[in-house]
Amino acid sequence: MTVITPSVDTPPFILTSPQFAIGPEGGPLQDIKCSLNQISCGVDQDSNDYDTFCGSYRAYGVPRFTITLTVFQNFDPTGPWAILYPLAGTLADFELLPDGTVTQSATNPLMFGKVRVPYMPFLDAAVNEASSIDIELSVQGIPSFAPPDTAPASAQASSTSASTSSASTSTP
Repeated sequence: MTVITPSVDTPPFILTSPQFAIGPEGGPLQDIKCSLNQISCGVDQDSNDYDTFCGSYRAYGVPRFTITLTVFQNFDPTGPWAILYPLAGTLADFELLPDGTVTQSATNPLMFGKVRVPYMPFLDAAVNEASSIDIELSVQGIPSFAPPDTAPASAQASSTSASTSSASTSTP
């Protein structure tokens, strides 16, 4: 077995200018990064442990992906209220590029797919504070990645067909 030693010269990725675009299914996507303070992509996966006479085993359930956005609420025509509230209760297309200042590549993979958009609070702030709201978007299925070789091995099969269909999608 060959062991590949990772390069310790590569610094960790620092999130400074991501691109997060969302829009109606099949419609135009709008980037809302200027209203965002934080983006978190998480996965929740139940597990069950089984003990037999021959050993212990762990089985994993279906993964559930989420994207949590911390937005600073504003009511500008291109702000989160104008973009996200009309999508509430629907499926929406999304694209997340870790570094929106450079094109997607193996070192800047695009995550994309569909999310279910929840209704969002109108305001959440105290006196003289910005209204900061966390919105948890539920990714439908396993998200796709482009280029496909940047996806974990188990997700490559599901993203191949999706990345082919999104090849015509332009990323600003």
